[in-house]
Amino acid sequence: MTLYSLEDAQYLKDFYSPKVVNKIADEEFALRITSIEIKEFKKDFYNLSCSGYFVNNTSIVPVISIQSMVKSMNLDSPEVVLQRRNL
Repeated sequence: MTLYSLEDAQYLKDFYSPKVVNKIADEEFALRITSIEIKEFKKDFYNLSCSGYFVNNTSIVPVISIQSMVKSMNLDSPEVVLQRRNL
């Protein structure tokens, strides 16, 4: 699990939200992402996770890491996104 400062977590949430929210993240399981959430893991360290639902089974609410979600959608990793921000 990768932890971020609140500033970096907010930047990543703002960056990824338009790219992933309401999109299918996993074609095989038809996983639709509904939100990206910032959660404090420990004081001043935050984690990003994505919530969604399986299109064929809305009673299960999966939560996946941002790293897994961007990998399944072939998007740049959070580390790459943060490096580009600082260029």
